[in-house]
Amino acid sequence: YLLKLSWVVILMNAKEYDMLADRCISRYQPYWILSSVRDDTVLRDRMYSPINVYHQYHIWSQKNEGVLELYQLIPDIAVLLPTSGSTGSVKFVALSRENLQINAELMGRSLGVQKGDRAVLMIPFSYAYGVSVITSYLEAGGTMLFPSGKITQNDYWDELEAAGVQAIFGVGYTYEI
Repeated sequence: YLLKLSWVVILMNAKEYDMLADRCISRYQPYWILSSVRDDTVLRDRMYSPINVYHQYHIWSQKNEGVLELYQLIPDIAVLLPTSGSTGSVKFVALSRENLQINAELMGRSLGVQKGDRAVLMIPFSYAYGVSVITSYLEAGGTMLFPSGKITQNDYWDELEAAGVQAIFGVGYTYEI
């Protein structure tokens, strides 16, 4: 939905947020922030206030009402994805809407995703690979499931079986577990 509104989205997991929140907020000055943290001192210090809750996310907004400046960092930018690459130092990769669309189509073809297919993602959706899997399934008319619980519990696997999951996506460590 946010991509259709032409708003730039930055996806960060909790570890990246802890390391980069202050720097990203200073640089990009987002108007809204969705955070899983109920009382975020970084946001309060930056003059944000909680305005609502959406599922488990707290929606924060700048306190200076009426000031909404949209920064066009790169023409047609849609999302900034964190990546550490081989350096271990988090950097952001900027993707355009066209990049996301083409990637979703090519990834979907590569994975053989078809309408009605059901899969589960066992890595953070903020990872570039996670975004590729999610967008490829959505583009093809498939379904991505995000079950509750831990992968080490039987209930988790029972939920996947009951949902008719046909594919599991993760990283090496995921499969070792």
